[in-house]
Amino acid sequence: MSYKSTDTSIQKATENEMLFVLRAQDVSSPKLVLEWIKINFETVPEDKLREAFECALEMKKWPTRKQAD
Repeated sequence: MSYKSTDTSIQKATENEMLFVLRAQDVSSPKLVLEWIKINFETVPEDKLREAFECALEMKKWPTRKQAD
């Protein structure tokens, strides 16, 4: 699934707003997403938490995982 042009979070970013991207191949990405869920558990809607969790699971399955570059 590709989010490059359809992700509403990216579309909501203002023109010069800084973004930080996690790639599925980065071995730390799933853990970072789970940490985001933990930090935001009480303030983010359930559907967003579920989406983040599903993303972490998909990242964990990525076939060519490696250290961040």
